[in-house]
Amino acid sequence: MFRKKTLTLVLSLIMLASGVFLTYAYSGPVEARDVLAQGTITVPANGYQSIVYVRSSSGEYYFQVDTNIGIIQAFFNTENSTKITWTNGTLLDIRNIPPNIAFNGSSGEFAYGLTQERASSEYLFFSNPDSFSKEVTYSVTYNWTYNNYFGLLAGISLIALGAIVLFLVVFKNKLRDFNRALENQE
Repeated sequence: MFRKKTLTLVLSLIMLASGVFLTYAYSGPVEARDVLAQGTITVPANGYQSIVYVRSSSGEYYFQVDTNIGIIQAFFNTENSTKITWTNGTLLDIRNIPPNIAFNGSSGEFAYGLTQERASSEYLFFSNPDSFSKEVTYSVTYNWTYNNYFGLLAGISLIALGAIVLFLVVFKNKLRDFNRALENQE
């Protein structure tokens, strides 16, 4: 009988501790990360190379770029082409003037936020202004936050269940005596 009571007491304390942990862990927003593209490409001397990634939801898109030597420039385009059509209809060749350079260096990270819920393919162009080829390592990740209500409710439920079991284990004899006193009362 003593082992059963001890085991039940330990189980209730484990439920309480697990419930407190889950409630604490999921009481705020949870940050999630998904890798959309990563790899290594060779960018030719005085040339361009592009990668494609799909942006599908609003959130922050992070780009990590590292080159083995020299600097690399990175910029965005919605088409896999070195020609960009501006909103006014003007056609620009990005081999002459890269518009909106997002990154210019040998190693680093930059971000691009999206607020619209429209899936589309995007291209990240790497420009090599030097007279020698370069290896570029890249990584595109999508970061977002969400609330895990299931984890929060599971934590609250474990706390409640653990407290009930703990109360019943600790006060079992007191409850039995109280019930007998009620039955013998006239």
